[in-house]
Amino acid sequence: MIKKKKIYSWACDYSNITGEGILARKFISDLKKNNIIILSTPKKFNFLESNKYAKIFLHRHAYPFIGLLFCWYNFFLNRKVCYVNYLPLWNFFLFTLAPPKTLYGPITGGANFYKKDKLNFNIRKYLFPIFYRISILFISFRKKRFIFSTQLLKKFTNNKLRTKILFNYALTLFNKKKVGKKKIDFVIYYKKHSNKNLIFPYKFINKLINQHIKIHIVGDQYKSKAVINHGFVKRKKVLKLLSISKYTIASGENLYSIFSIDCINHKVNILVNTNSNPEIIFFKNMFIYNNFKNQKINFKKVNYLKKDLQEITYLKNRFRLFFKQL
Repeated sequence: MIKKKKIYSWACDYSNITGEGILARKFISDLKKNNIIILSTPKKFNFLESNKYAKIFLHRHAYPFIGLLFCWYNFFLNRKVCYVNYLPLWNFFLFTLAPPKTLYGPITGGANFYKKDKLNFNIRKYLFPIFYRISILFISFRKKRFIFSTQLLKKFTNNKLRTKILFNYALTLFNKKKVGKKKIDFVIYYKKHSNKNLIFPYKFINKLINQHIKIHIVGDQYKSKAVINHGFVKRKKVLKLLSISKYTIASGENLYSIFSIDCINHKVNILVNTNSNPEIIFFKNMFIYNNFKNQKINFKKVNYLKKDLQEITYLKNRFRLFFKQL
């Protein structure tokens, strides 16, 4: 019997209500199949999270560097280390400063951005590609293989580097679920974010409200008494809502977000903005193109195509082999 290795792992976010946290839980679960995981999270620093903005700053900017210190500490103790998240490709410090042989969790990040906010647009258009390439350079030096949550950033890699990268890890969360009678018209994930806000279809939702269409919102509070705001609830509650929902609206910057995959699992029709020119690769029949000007939508009962199921099975097998070979 092969003796399991201990891996000392750091996760900035291990929540069951955020995309980062859910992805981290899936990653750790996959690691545990062949290893013993000693997981550390920033719980001891919770007292610093005095308000929402302090929490965001700590998770995105402070905790990652605490995670690097955690990795170096355990590396000097001759332990195998893993940095799970927060892991956007633009944060090149995480790829340049981590100890040798560090195992990384799913790399995240989106390549879609919009011109409405000039500062946000200029940062994402001009600075982020530079940061991506610095990260990619150091990834190419490391001997470990890497996994990416989606393939949005695939265009920044070359053919040689792609031989050591596995894309679309988030899609391994696909798992067919039993669905109930579709009683709810829309369940929408609403998150206030500098990039997301620019593409969120407020006018379209307001048109739906005027048509007295039932809309449930999870995440941040949507300012309308006509919708049902659930807030940030546990994933179990979200999945229950999706099982009886007809439609949702895709996140413009990432069609295959964790929420979208949960929708696919529960056969929820996903509306996507025609004007955003989306790259739909998997489960094409689950997406409905809409210009968000016409509120008349025909619900379609969808079934999984054999081709999609075969592709996801192949994808899951590739990741299963990845974790087995660590």
